[in-house]
Amino acid sequence: MGALVRRLVHPRILRLTLTGWTVCILACGILLLPQPVLAQDRTGIATKNLDLWEQRSKEAEVLLSVPAGTRLKVTGRARKGFYPVSFGGEKGWALTGSVAITVGSERGRGNDERPERSLRGFATEDLNLRTGPSTRDRVRAVIPSGRDVELTGIEDGGFVAVTYGSEAGWVAKEYVRPEDEPAPERLTLRGNPRHLTPDEIVPYIYAAADYYGQPREDMLRVAQCESDLVPMAVNEEGGSYGVFQFKTGTWLSTPYADYDIFDPRASAYAAAWMWSVGRRNEWVCQ
Repeated sequence: MGALVRRLVHPRILRLTLTGWTVCILACGILLLPQPVLAQDRTGIATKNLDLWEQRSKEAEVLLSVPAGTRLKVTGRARKGFYPVSFGGEKGWALTGSVAITVGSERGRGNDERPERSLRGFATEDLNLRTGPSTRDRVRAVIPSGRDVELTGIEDGGFVAVTYGSEAGWVAKEYVRPEDEPAPERLTLRGNPRHLTPDEIVPYIYAAADYYGQPREDMLRVAQCESDLVPMAVNEEGGSYGVFQFKTGTWLSTPYADYDIFDPRASAYAAAWMWSVGRRNEWVCQ
């Protein structure tokens, strides 16, 4: 009888798939085995600064540098030490040791890898879109002045991560302006700024702070630290000018670039605008 059974079931095993289980009919009975669940898109967090490679190899081209803390979309199972991931529309491979898979709370949220802070902005001049947050990183594309970009809210030094069309990368933060920023105050400037005393300058700093919703005393403290409220203050070594000690390139990135850099009223409003769009950390004095 045993030989007869072996001839009937050997060499094939009949497999039936029933709602996630594989039923194996054997001579000794029925064995239920769990069927592997197909991989779905999951959300991961970059546990450290990581490179997004074009291929599953450290020798492949680096498509993008992603800073620690960034949310990524993990699009499949790990393969030979790499996860297939995407960020900002860019697809590539990341080392499994650099990505932590989130569970539970991320399901049902669309698994969107873009941060919740994302908003639209535009380039104030022609911008290099780079693979990483430095001028040493490769230029992927040039964004023409006035073109829209999506700001991810992720910053590293003087660079911010953006998406431009179907490409993601890093651009110099000072040359990107959010679309929903407060409209610049149009100033009526009369008189010579050289003649304004510190007591006359303080009300302009307070007015600028109020207009852009910034703390009055913080702005006054920074101005006092930077220039001692001297309108014509010049740092020849650092190349910065005026009450808030603007560098020329920074001044040109503000909505008040058409005004005199030494005018303390324009300087106050330009500084308040920068604070309102997240650029307060560009001052040494805080």
